[in-house]
Amino acid sequence: MLLFCPDESISTAYGVVQSTTLLWPTDHLSVPTMYPLSRQLLVIILLTSFALGVQAQTHPEGTALPEALSTPTLGGLEIEPIDAPGTAVVQDHQGFMWFAGHDGLVRYDGYSYTPYQHDAQDSTTLSFNRLESLYIDQDGTLWVGTFGGGLNRYDPETDTFTRFMHDPVDPTSLSQDTVTVILEDRDGTLWVGTHGGLDRLDRQTGTFTHYRHDPQDTTSLSNDQVRALYEDRQGTLWVGTGEPDLSMTPTDIGGLNRLDRQRETFTRYLHDPKDPTSLSHNKIMSLYEDPQGTFWVGTLGDGLHTMDREAGTFTRLRYDPEDPTKLSRPFRDGAPPLSERCQGYLCGGVSFIHQDQQGLLLGGLMAASIATIWRREP
Repeated sequence: MLLFCPDESISTAYGVVQSTTLLWPTDHLSVPTMYPLSRQLLVIILLTSFALGVQAQTHPEGTALPEALSTPTLGGLEIEPIDAPGTAVVQDHQGFMWFAGHDGLVRYDGYSYTPYQHDAQDSTTLSFNRLESLYIDQDGTLWVGTFGGGLNRYDPETDTFTRFMHDPVDPTSLSQDTVTVILEDRDGTLWVGTHGGLDRLDRQTGTFTHYRHDPQDTTSLSNDQVRALYEDRQGTLWVGTGEPDLSMTPTDIGGLNRLDRQRETFTRYLHDPKDPTSLSHNKIMSLYEDPQGTFWVGTLGDGLHTMDREAGTFTRLRYDPEDPTKLSRPFRDGAPPLSERCQGYLCGGVSFIHQDQQGLLLGGLMAASIATIWRREP
């Protein structure tokens, strides 16, 4: 196991990528000292990405691992395969690694695994076994989002969970029980993205304030299926929406939203086929502000963008087969350019963007359960 001190977390429905400061490696992951920190962080993101790939590969029994994790080495680094399918990975303040999958939660202490699963006879267990998101807040509390079972808060003292679920007769309950993404802002407010809108949790009362799409109000959320949350340096909350699964969200529905906290309204940013400075796709997958202040947006398809937040415009960084070294959404060798009309998960997309402490920009895509990493030297 490799121990890290988490510096920053980027929450999306496709997992949590954490910026980390390396403390020291244990025997379970041997990192030669010749490798710079950026290489070590790249391995972390690769492991997270391969865990994401299990979403489409997990068998009903929930035990299958992608072939990429069955090898004992990765780029010269020795790894120990973790027998736990995953949709999200986080590390808590005590150094424990937590893996969420379609068959419950697993805690890894560097030596052994502890499973956590739903028990219909025990209300202090996980509310549901199919998990979507994990988040560690500033106090070190673990939050677990499920696909159909609501939100769970873990109590390490009692080794139990508190459930927050949708109640149709309680308007202050969770909007909907599919919790795709969780984020705590600088003020300590916990935001919860669901497939029924964006919720703000009052931790004192356990109640939620709802932000939902209203077709009659252009200042409401553009779509109720929240997929990414990000707070930038100015304290602005950005909300990415649009589930790529065509069976769950109509084609072209989604968009990026900026919250005005005082007015509690949103400014929408949507794809416009007549405007090349708009988003290339409405399915938002990742958001990131790099240390230089550049704001990056990843969408489904050939969807790497930088955003001018003052002008509200986007620069599309398209894949160029004539120059595959140009910064763009990563493509496998020989892959043809994608049509803007490409829809669904098979189009892939930019599922995470991050810059490490050495200034190396890292990104990845999810396409047919294959994770690819690109990197730009500082």
